[in-house]
Amino acid sequence: MNSNEISRLHELEKYYWWHVGRKRILETFLKRISLPKDSKILDVGCGTGETTKIFEDYGKVWGVDVSDKALEFCRKQGLQNLRQSGARHLPFEDRFFDVVAMLDILEHIEEDEEALREVYRVLKGHGYLLITVPAWQFLWSDHDEALEHKRRYIHFELRSKLEKADFKIQRLSYAIMFLSFPIVFWRLFQKIFVQSSYPKTSYVVLPPWLNTFFIFLLRLEARLLKYINLPFGISLVCLVRKK
Repeated sequence: MNSNEISRLHELEKYYWWHVGRKRILETFLKRISLPKDSKILDVGCGTGETTKIFEDYGKVWGVDVSDKALEFCRKQGLQNLRQSGARHLPFEDRFFDVVAMLDILEHIEEDEEALREVYRVLKGHGYLLITVPAWQFLWSDHDEALEHKRRYIHFELRSKLEKADFKIQRLSYAIMFLSFPIVFWRLFQKIFVQSSYPKTSYVVLPPWLNTFFIFLLRLEARLLKYINLPFGISLVCLVRKK
């Protein structure tokens, strides 16, 4: 992710419906895991650290990111145990972590299967990987270009790559379902009618009341995800366990 987008992300993460609502969904999955109090948790691609902070309620947290600028934002938020590293060569010993999170990170990595094997290496026996990725390649747009994505995923592809890395699927579901139709419409509209000289993300700053309503919808999704997998959405969220 380029430095301009990192700065913009830092501003948005505290209030923007996507980031606030996604944290509720992640917490739903985290609460399914019975973790000891001294659990070690790694956030791969921790970005500016706003989402990383939710893991502090579950154990001791480490963060890695390739960007100096992102890690500087993390330090300003009081996060420690930070390393500059990519996902394919994690600077940790074998079987070190109880949980690893890769939240909208795998799509940035050309050699995604290699990254999954590296995560497998640093996880303890029966450790957990929590992962989110963008869904559906037909939604590819300037948003993906600006964020330097390599691909978007479908349900079967993500499952196949995780199982090939020897993970056992605990839960795999689509997410961001209720808002998928307006987002699909907006992405397709931009692709056809909006021409830009350079790729830009599709974040749209909404009126506060609408932003709050979208957060409410994602909280509703988080409640549904306690009981069922969602049949469609523009993201995939998955909890897997090391065999």
